[in-house]
Amino acid sequence: VGGGAGSRSGGSGRSRSTSNISRDSDAQSDASDDSEDMDDMDAIPENLRNAIPLYRREPRIMKPEELNIKGPVAEPVLEENDPENELGQTMDSAMTGVFSLREGPKITDAPEVYVPCAAKWVYVQVCCTVLWIVAAFSLLGLHVLRIQDLSDSTHQLVADSALRALEVNATGILMPALSMMRSLALAGRSGLFEGEDPYDALSVVTGPGFELERRLTHVKVLGLNPSRMIKVLPGRIHDLQARLDERVPVLLPQLTSGCRTGGDVMACFGLQTEGIDLHLSTSEAAALNWRGPSFIRQGPQGTDLKPATKWGLALDLVASLNVTGNPATGVSNTILLDVAIELGPLFEACRVAAPPNGHAFIATSEGLLLAGSSSKVGAGPVLQPATVADLADPVIAAWTVTIGDAEYVPKLPRLWDMPEAWVKQVTTAALEKSERVEIAIGEDLAVLRPLELGAVGGRGSLASASAETLRIGVFVPRAEAFDEPAPVCSYGRARCTLCRCGHSSHILHPLQNP
Repeated sequence: VGGGAGSRSGGSGRSRSTSNISRDSDAQSDASDDSEDMDDMDAIPENLRNAIPLYRREPRIMKPEELNIKGPVAEPVLEENDPENELGQTMDSAMTGVFSLREGPKITDAPEVYVPCAAKWVYVQVCCTVLWIVAAFSLLGLHVLRIQDLSDSTHQLVADSALRALEVNATGILMPALSMMRSLALAGRSGLFEGEDPYDALSVVTGPGFELERRLTHVKVLGLNPSRMIKVLPGRIHDLQARLDERVPVLLPQLTSGCRTGGDVMACFGLQTEGIDLHLSTSEAAALNWRGPSFIRQGPQGTDLKPATKWGLALDLVASLNVTGNPATGVSNTILLDVAIELGPLFEACRVAAPPNGHAFIATSEGLLLAGSSSKVGAGPVLQPATVADLADPVIAAWTVTIGDAEYVPKLPRLWDMPEAWVKQVTTAALEKSERVEIAIGEDLAVLRPLELGAVGGRGSLASASAETLRIGVFVPRAEAFDEPAPVCSYGRARCTLCRCGHSSHILHPLQNP
């Protein structure tokens, strides 16, 4: 029994051990089967997949084409009145309710949300754009007005620059007449005319002036002799073939008994000097004024120029000098002078100073033309039949030329003889004014003002003498006013420089260009 029992117990022990081993192997086979089943989720029907616990599932990344989501999105099932949560939902029930899907998920479109600030921002942008447009057009209008004003100022600047260039060049051309007058004034105050032969002193004083400037045509002197006027001519002073003793001025005495009329003490000069107003210049030690134009009717040695069409134009500087007289020789304490200078170079000065496609001129306050930039003026005097009024005027009657049985007088050129149409807009009233005058001719501009010779640092008595009688003017087309820079011109003591826009031409003195 014992053995049997022992054998039975031993057998039962072996059987239990064997059953345990079999159960473990079954469990392992079940686990492996479950693992194999869990690995193949595709083999599980779709309606049973939700019943499989999550810990039995193997996570994996799905491909985009596997996302075939259908059906509406399931609403979360929230459990209410849960005592573990005041809001009626515990964390577990909430998570379970959120992830427990009754139907397949569905992705819906984003909700349409109305943002009220967007419309206001559009209004702000529109308002800013409108304000910017208004400001831009306003600034554009101001810019146009400013450009218009600037263009007018530039137009005037070009005209003023041309006037200044013409004035500088005219001063350089006419300055030799002032130099001759200064020499005579200095000689008279120094007592050179007190000697026994004042005519010889006059020849010595005037000789260097004629030698330096061949455009000086004559010097007339009243007061060295009570009954005579002395006319001094250059003679052969510029003739390089003459002997040295022959290169001296020529003095021609003329009786004054036949030329003095009324109270005009300068009537023998043959100029329209009646009622002339002489301006006292302390720097020149003389009272002076400018008259003319007059005709150059005699050559350097006193021979008459024929025909009359060869006569040139001259401008006369008349002056009264206070000198030390000598009653023994008849020298008066007051000497009257007439210094004439040729106007030919003034025509070139006008042509050079004229603006592009514009014109420049120098005239008297009565409208007599001294020089102009037009190519059709300055060729010589034009003879016209003498009228009764011409013969009644002693100055014009002295110019009378007899051709055959008829008498002719040369016609002084006038400003309105220039062929340009714009000169017709210049009136005698504008020329008589002693201030700057602007005349608008369409879009073009004509500017006139007095010629102030020797005006340094403002108008003085010397400049006032020329400003009373002489006028300068320019005509500037608006279309040409902005093409070239304003001229900058100057002159020196040895030469007069005529320039414009970097181009210079020089009028040389005799000693520089014999």
